Amino acid sequence: MSWTPVPGAAGYRVQLKSARAGAPLQTLIATRTAAAFSRLKPHTRYWVQVSAADAAGLPLGSASVELAVQTPYPLTAPIVQTRATSSVRGELSWIKPMKGTKLQLEWTAPGKKPKRSTPTGTRLVAPQLRPGTTYRVRARLLNARGPQSDWSGVQRLTTPDGDPLRVGSYNIQCANCRAWGPRRQAVVSTIVNSGLDVVGLQEASHALLKGTNRTQFEDVARLLAPAGYRLTNLTRFNCRNAERPKKCQPVQRGASGAVRIAYRTATVRLISQGSQQLADLPGIGRDRYVAWAVFEHRINGKRFLFTSTHLEPRNDTAGSRTFYTIRNAQARKVVQTIAAHRGGLPAIAVGDYNSTKWDVPTNAPYDIMRAAGFVDPLGNGYRSTSPSGSATVEKRIHTEYSSYNNLQRDGRRTSGVNGSNPDYIFVTRMRVTDYETVVNLNSDGSLRGPLASDHNLIRATVLLP
Repeated sequence: MSWTPVPGAAGYRVQLKSARAGAPLQTLIATRTAAAFSRLKPHTRYWVQVSAADAAGLPLGSASVELAVQTPYPLTAPIVQTRATSSVRGELSWIKPMKGTKLQLEWTAPGKKPKRSTPTGTRLVAPQLRPGTTYRVRARLLNARGPQSDWSGVQRLTTPDGDPLRVGSYNIQCANCRAWGPRRQAVVSTIVNSGLDVVGLQEASHALLKGTNRTQFEDVARLLAPAGYRLTNLTRFNCRNAERPKKCQPVQRGASGAVRIAYRTATVRLISQGSQQLADLPGIGRDRYVAWAVFEHRINGKRFLFTSTHLEPRNDTAGSRTFYTIRNAQARKVVQTIAAHRGGLPAIAVGDYNSTKWDVPTNAPYDIMRAAGFVDPLGNGYRSTSPSGSATVEKRIHTEYSSYNNLQRDGRRTSGVNGSNPDYIFVTRMRVTDYETVVNLNSDGSLRGPLASDHNLIRATVLLP
């Protein structure tokens, strides 16, 4: 303690008290204008009062007012670092406390009472947080006698609204439709460079490539493997002899013809998978399938259903509705398959539905998917030239290009924001932050370089609910 001198004072009496106007705990006699007390308790409030005395030791004037002083804790407050690792998880880290002490954490969620814990080690992973939420975190040091430091400054941990998941659909054009060798690497590079987590493939033929004992989809799987991708099912045929279709004795093996699903193992985990043959008319559409898979997003543990399909591609002649009818039946079978395996999960249904907003009499597969509760993020409604009110995508990237480029250099680009698409990414209710028709463009907007397929890859970034 220090104070200003009192004129005529020969000395000073300094008293330390545990309460205001209480009895002295310690008394010091000082001849100078400073004094020091020792053997005090940490983090304790005391009151100090100074009075002056003359040479005879008699009080000189009134004593000072009592001044409150608080001793600090013996240790410095710890430093805690926070990091949101997903929309539902966070990570805290700190320096290891000194021997004999431990760290106490205090979490406060909006509108909730603080929760305290004493974790061991120097790191804590906090699961089951709420998306889009800011948590307040602070810490202090304890030992058997109680707190040994003050609370640290409050740190904030804010979880994002969701965790991006990139999904896509890609009709890669069958190997028997156009030479596969010159474009196989371009197909795979398009998938990998788009950063897809899950992609539905169509026309990934299950027929053998010429001069090999390998199918087109097996070749794609082999090329994708170094980038960390796998196919959900590598079975060729649903037969007792899965290698050859001749004299097939039917056995359900989850094979799905030329329709396949590829996924990135680092970001999603395969839970279950299978296939369903679609409706057909006699001699028509027997090789049409919908492939389905349930995945778990590794970053947040959320599960979702993903399907890929390719409906009947042939067009009707004037006055006929044969192929229109079968596409409708196939689309309804896709909806039934989803309902059978969804189990309340969010769902993403992609594929080449071979029907556009300009088809006559209607874009029936689109209408069937919409009626089943699916959303077209682009809002690319029947004969529309601008997005419908049902559009949900937040950002569009080259969606004016049609998903079917027909190997035309102009990419069948339209004047509006939506192309004429036979390929779709349908979703149940979820955020779609962006949607892209993946095209490599020259400065004049034409498609650059060799075209990997007669379709463009379409992709979207979604946030699972």
